[in-house]
Amino acid sequence: MLLGKAEPQSVGIFNLFVGALQVVVPFYIIATASDPERDPSGSSYGASGDLILFGFTYLYVGITNLWGFDTSGLGWYCLWVAIIAIVYSLLNFFYFGDPIFGVIWLVWSFLWTLFFVLLALKREISASPDGSL
Repeated sequence: MLLGKAEPQSVGIFNLFVGALQVVVPFYIIATASDPERDPSGSSYGASGDLILFGFTYLYVGITNLWGFDTSGLGWYCLWVAIIAIVYSLLNFFYFGDPIFGVIWLVWSFLWTLFFVLLALKREISASPDGSL
């Protein structure tokens, strides 16, 4: 859609479907595995971060596209998610000792920051036809 290959309304339904799955499944995981003795792998931690943050983003995109809302609210939400992603990155680096996921969370934070710039600040971030920014 951001590349101009699909209309916002046509991708909105898919965003709602994916977002609903990514919110319902983590809530189920958290509700059934939040006891540390039953959840030694920390799956509820993973569910709370990656799935719910992504899920709410998909839901927000779907609602914004289907009803034609201004994207600035979605953009500000993306800034908040980018900040939370930095927290998850730091947790992975320094608490869980998982530098690979630390880097992955930094990359996701950068992506959400780009969405903030595009959607809330209304700045063009795509490359021009000659390849420059």
